[in-house]
Amino acid sequence: MLSFRGIHSIVVTMDSVEADPYAPPHIHVECEGRKAMVGFDGRILFGALSPKAESKVKKWVLNHGPELTAMWYAKKPVILLQ
Repeated sequence: MLSFRGIHSIVVTMDSVEADPYAPPHIHVECEGRKAMVGFDGRILFGALSPKAESKVKKWVLNHGPELTAMWYAKKPVILLQ
């Protein structure tokens, strides 16, 4: 599982592709008691975040797309920030 904490107390985790083989590439985000699954295009696939957190996460995801994609297919859990 990839995880980091850093975007204004937003916690992000990522399971390897084997953990979720049928889902599109995504991260799990938790902030202010809310949880969401966010695709690498920045769209919320499941759950909800506050508008402010959603905006920050989308910007971060779009700026780190290639790295996230590489980690998704690396087939092993990784820690980003915690």
